[in-house]
Amino acid sequence: MPAAPQFERMATRSKNIDQHPGKIAEPRKRRTKAQIEQDEEPQQIAKEEKKAKTQAGIMRVARLEDKMAAEDDNADSSYPRRRGKFFFFEVQTTSPVNLLQFR
Repeated sequence: MPAAPQFERMATRSKNIDQHPGKIAEPRKRRTKAQIEQDEEPQQIAKEEKKAKTQAGIMRVARLEDKMAAEDDNADSSYPRRRGKFFFFEVQTTSPVNLLQFR
């Protein structure tokens, strides 16, 4: 019978024995409600400031749009406007159709 193969047992490298000793059953540090509120206060203030800044920007753009709309309403519209690149032409049919019957 052939001999069973010999395996080396897995072991920690000698270099790593003292490098990562680990923490044995340390209790978890807990914060009080006051500490949590104190830590979150600057975040809340920054969030409110950002929201106020965004709202101010929206209001500024809205005022600008209102001003532009008022200028458009007051603008002199007596000059001719460019028609664009559209061509309008009549289509003639071979049989005359009374368009009033389709109303």
